[in-house]
Amino acid sequence: METTMKDDAHLKRERQKRKLKVIFAVAMGIVPIATFFLPYVNYTFKDSTFVLSAYQILTSPGIRFQGYLISIPLFSKIAVLCGAVLALTGGALLLLKKPGLAGTGFVLSAATPLIVLMTSSSIQTAVTSLGVSNIIISYQWPFLLTLILGLAAGVLAIWTKGGEKLAESIFRIFACVSVGSVVIITVYMIVSGAPAIAEIGLGNFLFGTEWEPKSGVYGILPLILSSIAGTVGAVIIGVPIGILTAVFLSETAPKWVASVVRPAVQLLAGIPSVDADHRSRDPEHVSRTDHRRQPAGGNSNISDYGAPHHCQCVGNLSAGGAGILPGGFPGPGHHSGENYL
Repeated sequence: METTMKDDAHLKRERQKRKLKVIFAVAMGIVPIATFFLPYVNYTFKDSTFVLSAYQILTSPGIRFQGYLISIPLFSKIAVLCGAVLALTGGALLLLKKPGLAGTGFVLSAATPLIVLMTSSSIQTAVTSLGVSNIIISYQWPFLLTLILGLAAGVLAIWTKGGEKLAESIFRIFACVSVGSVVIITVYMIVSGAPAIAEIGLGNFLFGTEWEPKSGVYGILPLILSSIAGTVGAVIIGVPIGILTAVFLSETAPKWVASVVRPAVQLLAGIPSVDADHRSRDPEHVSRTDHRRQPAGGNSNISDYGAPHHCQCVGNLSAGGAGILPGGFPGPGHHSGENYL
């Protein structure tokens, strides 16, 4: 009898906790709706300041500056609208006892300010084209609240199903973010590089044997073959050493040797080889080499920053312009014979 009363009291406390979580999650989740008409972002161009709310971002055709209409990116409009809709949907789903879907809605709502942040670069580009270099874009507290409270509401919504479900959902979210990031980067590289490849010709680009930017010849076959040769060489050298080291540590090494070498090997395995190669270079030597290779009067968008030429960058290749092709291939303004893979 006493055990049953304790169980009932425990269940009652759990229900009360769940109700509090639901209330707090709904309250935090509807912040994007409550702040929809409050200042969201400030644009300062030279001496002119424009304060826009989320509603104005959605409904305004653009910002009029120096007689020109600077359009607000379509993705920014979609983002602020989806932020409010997803927050409202998440609150409704939570009240309908669908915490999993509600948490997803809240998290997606929290991600919408980041889309507004990323798409603001087009506004900067448009203003810069008018000859204005003093550009400041600042985000107000509704922007931060939408981001922070949206994530908190998503966590609370999923937490109503228990701690184990919360942990499972967090791992699933991070896994989706990892996969989604790779997909987004891949799509971005393809979209950015497609015009250049279309101009050069896919066959000439992949199977050309010469790289002469000054002559308009871009063939990356030697770069591809050198990368394959480097990979094969690394496998030939690294695989036997790795297998023999593993057998030695597992079967014949003294315990004190294994206790020292095994953590060192695991630590080295966690360091990306690209990062190790980057740090092994002398920055001053790289900077001097880059500027020495730069053509007279040229404007290399890599050597201006003193970055090593093997960095992977993405850009557009246009006639007469300097740029970088997808995967780190050099654009016009770089010399042939340099390995960029």
